[in-house]
Amino acid sequence: MSVQDSIPASPRSGDAGRTPPTLVVGATGRVGGRVARLLLSRGERVRILARHGRNVDDLVASGAEPVVGDLTDPASLVAACDGAGAVIVTANAARPAGSDTSAAVDDLGVGALVDASVRAGTRRFIHVSADVARIDSPIEFLRAKAAAELHLSRSVLAFTILAPDMFMESWLPRIVLGPLEAGEPVHLVRGAPPRAFVSEVDVAAIAVAALEAPWTVNELLPVGGPDVLTWDQVVDECARLRGRAIDVTWLTRAEADALPSSRLAMLSLPGRTPPGSMRVTADRLGIRLATVADFLSRRE
Repeated sequence: MSVQDSIPASPRSGDAGRTPPTLVVGATGRVGGRVARLLLSRGERVRILARHGRNVDDLVASGAEPVVGDLTDPASLVAACDGAGAVIVTANAARPAGSDTSAAVDDLGVGALVDASVRAGTRRFIHVSADVARIDSPIEFLRAKAAAELHLSRSVLAFTILAPDMFMESWLPRIVLGPLEAGEPVHLVRGAPPRAFVSEVDVAAIAVAALEAPWTVNELLPVGGPDVLTWDQVVDECARLRGRAIDVTWLTRAEADALPSSRLAMLSLPGRTPPGSMRVTADRLGIRLATVADFLSRRE
């Protein structure tokens, strides 16, 4: 019998007198998995929400307490939050599939998780959102993120909303490294603002550190890396590391907006915070931030 087959539908009994666990929602993803492992490495109790059939054997072997549930199943969230001291949610539907739309997961799902946390008397709630999230965004995913932020900010929870700039692990391969490895030109959008690209590792560390930092309570905190770079500067750094010029095809914003995918259209979206000020959160929490050069060097 696999570990998955033994996951309870509700938290384990016998918790009286024990330190309440931190519930991590999104632990099977990259940022959430890092959050869970970091908490476990510190000797913290960690509860992870997992859909039936998801492989969580590694996290369970490391000490995580699994419970079956889903952001689109409000009843399962009530059970998952029961007895939790804190909740950290990193799950999202940035790449929607089937019924897992941004509206269902990032808006209604996170909203249901907030409500379940209130009902359970949860002490802290950390939500990883995005700096470009806006209620009036042309992109549904970002509208849903902003709606969840609003729902959380109106609750009675002691919340922290983290609003990271673009993740270097996601966006640099998607826009620059992937086309290069495929022998294709890099497509960029003219006039796209510079970004404070940030590592998933650092955002996970900031989420964990924020749990015990009183000054982060009831705040929306922008999070960015130490560099503020335009996309063509990223391409220049890749070219330097590879020792050759890189072919770039420039698009107007209108051309990017007309593409079936929102990927390139997102490059032009303005953030809520000047990129140069986005490292303040990490500095205050004592987190050493990875640079874009660090990331690109590891990829070469």
